[in-house]
Amino acid sequence: MTTRSPRATRLALVLGLPLAALATAAVPLLLFGAQLPPLLASHFDLSGTPDDSVARSLFFTTGFIILAILIAIGALVALWPRPLPQGLVPLFSGTTAFGAQLTANILAFTVLSQRGLEDWHQARGPVLALVWIIGLAVFAGGLAAFLAADLPSRHLVPPPSEPTPPLKLAPGEYALWTETLRRPWITALSLLLLATTVVLPLVIPWPFVMIPLFALVVVTLASLAFARIELRVDHRGLEILYGPFAFPRQQIPLERIERASTTAVRPLEWGGFGYRGSLKFLHRAALVLRRGPGLRLDLKDDSLFLITLDDPTTPAALLSAEIERRAGR
Repeated sequence: MTTRSPRATRLALVLGLPLAALATAAVPLLLFGAQLPPLLASHFDLSGTPDDSVARSLFFTTGFIILAILIAIGALVALWPRPLPQGLVPLFSGTTAFGAQLTANILAFTVLSQRGLEDWHQARGPVLALVWIIGLAVFAGGLAAFLAADLPSRHLVPPPSEPTPPLKLAPGEYALWTETLRRPWITALSLLLLATTVVLPLVIPWPFVMIPLFALVVVTLASLAFARIELRVDHRGLEILYGPFAFPRQQIPLERIERASTTAVRPLEWGGFGYRGSLKFLHRAALVLRRGPGLRLDLKDDSLFLITLDDPTTPAALLSAEIERRAGR
């Protein structure tokens, strides 16, 4: 639901957040750049002691090129003349804003922590500073995704199939339907990504490893969440437990469901595989694990939730029966 004009949102994404990132990087450099040593500490061990260096000019040239590329990508997505698939603009806007602010924070920290040093060996790593280096970047990325959710998007959602006949339940009788979706190849991929996060800091200088390392950690955690998914449907509604530790947990209570039915799900209509969209911000979301049949829940606040299943008829029938029972029909 749009609460801000697209023009104001685009100004914030194209000018506001990028200018904040540029100011974060440029102001410390303009004020204290002359006080930096010719070589800058570029890599630190776990104790914060520097063990590698890079030329000052190369460090800042590389950093500002990365910053410019991320800002350009974010601006291109925000200014794209046609509505993009649902969830794509918040995803790219949040990712590029996070990367731009993180790069700016690294540049600023390097200036502030190494100004006045005679030799790069005197520098100390960002052990405590990581809180604001990463925290401010997460805030910028979250704000960009929140703003971008108001931009026009395409909702190519297929209509529901014929209403699913409710499951026949005797008075006082309740039923429970469960299914566990396992993806062994996602588990293997998660373990590979986890190993990469350990090796990557050993071969890439710390300022430039932050963005890919954070992205790898996020992708690893997200992959684990989809390696095993348990679903439960009963008189309380739908519950989804993600990952091997049943976390996070998503619940859609029965009193929120207007109608349960089956439908055909096409990943391209949702921008790909995985968890797409947002019930809170976009009022549409889908758990897309493959192409094919799925369970469709039309909610009372005009929101929509889909999940792909081998046989969505049984949970749809059970929910339909409970909806009828709750309505006293």
